[in-house]
Amino acid sequence: MTICAPNPFGCCGGSRLLKGGYSYWPLWWYGQRDELPDMSGHGVTLYPSGAYFDGQGYYFDGYGYLADAGGRKVLSNGTKGSWHSVYLTEGAVPSKGSIWGTGTELRLNTSGAAPKITGKIILRSAYCPNLTHLYCQNNNISVLDVNQVTSLKYINCYVNNISSLNVSALTELTYLHCCCNDMSTLDVSGATKLEQLYCYWGKLSTLDVSALTELTLLRCFGNWYISTLDVSALTKLEDLQCHYNQISLLDVSAITGLSTLKCYYNSMDQDMVDTVLCDMDSHGTSNGTLDISNNAAPSATGVACRDNLVSRGWSVTTD
Repeated sequence: MTICAPNPFGCCGGSRLLKGGYSYWPLWWYGQRDELPDMSGHGVTLYPSGAYFDGQGYYFDGYGYLADAGGRKVLSNGTKGSWHSVYLTEGAVPSKGSIWGTGTELRLNTSGAAPKITGKIILRSAYCPNLTHLYCQNNNISVLDVNQVTSLKYINCYVNNISSLNVSALTELTYLHCCCNDMSTLDVSGATKLEQLYCYWGKLSTLDVSALTELTLLRCFGNWYISTLDVSALTKLEDLQCHYNQISLLDVSAITGLSTLKCYYNSMDQDMVDTVLCDMDSHGTSNGTLDISNNAAPSATGVACRDNLVSRGWSVTTD
């Protein structure tokens, strides 16, 4: 089945066709048909709502979407700009990448409605040159290759099946939420404008954030295998949650604005627990949260620092 690409979308006379198939799930817009054949052989009707055909692709102002016959919003509300082609597959991806267009924001089935998007999302900067925001959470994506799209500032890709993610070249990136994947490697080394990083509930054994001096929030808890976490230079951190790991050394001495520190269930000995408690006390701040339980119990020195914090309104939990 096919429908006409409308202009805006109420009239079918003389307009191009929009078509897709479930197996490889390609979609095509004006000017792309020869490059994206329907490899699946299954015609699927797609229904535009609130988006209009601008002669090159469908244009979204943040409220429109394209849905399949089952009601899944393939391009979801919040998508912005003109998008010419989307090619979703577990097999070979065209050299131009999975998604082509001049829009700024792209949301792919973010509600996670079935059938979820699976396979690979590969983006190339030459074919999505203005993209700043990418949302593809709550799907079954296994590969997310975005490191060439240096315009990206914001990525939500949580709750997928991504095993490795490299954003080291994304020097404009300020926000990354990639939790709840199968991720064993995460390269954020060059993303030095990052302000918020959520990478919890994964399989990371190493995490190098030492150069991310703009970070105000880091949540890497529940990876279980991280043994080293160097945050000593991250002086803008306000929220650090690194519990459920194997960290034995944590230097927060220079992070004077840290108001939430959750580092329970790690591998800190008594000296390290004392050091963390007394470093936090030395900052002189009030009304924060510190949980360092399920490490070694503090000595009398650590207990004194803990009591100082409590006297200033802190909630402090230790063994």
